[in-house]
Amino acid sequence: MPVEGEPLPRQIYARYAEFLDSDRRRGGDALELGHDWRDGDERYRVCWYAGTGELTCERLTGEEESNLEDFHRGVAGPVEILAHVPTRERLEELLGHWPNIAPNQPRTLRWLRGVLRELSALEATDATRRA
Repeated sequence: MPVEGEPLPRQIYARYAEFLDSDRRRGGDALELGHDWRDGDERYRVCWYAGTGELTCERLTGEEESNLEDFHRGVAGPVEILAHVPTRERLEELLGHWPNIAPNQPRTLRWLRGVLRELSALEATDATRRA
């Protein structure tokens, strides 16, 4: 069982529809943590799905304007599950309160993956100490 916030083995869905269809809990509440995350020239949004606890990055289409009324529009895929975080409270403990996640950091997937690796290492150390 992974430690909370632990990066998962890479789990990638080629298409957003495939990601949603593979677990019906993903169709419910999702918290978007921004649609301005970058990986090179590609633009991503980062979301946390309450039903599964999955923290994901989802590649967006080239449209610069996002449609805030339609959560599903503009997601091209792939979708990568970055980590499992069981509650919103825990997510905010790990990354901060939205919209102030990474206010002084580059909003890149590289930075986010690094934070998740560091948190995973710290939590694993804490778990070992408690055992």
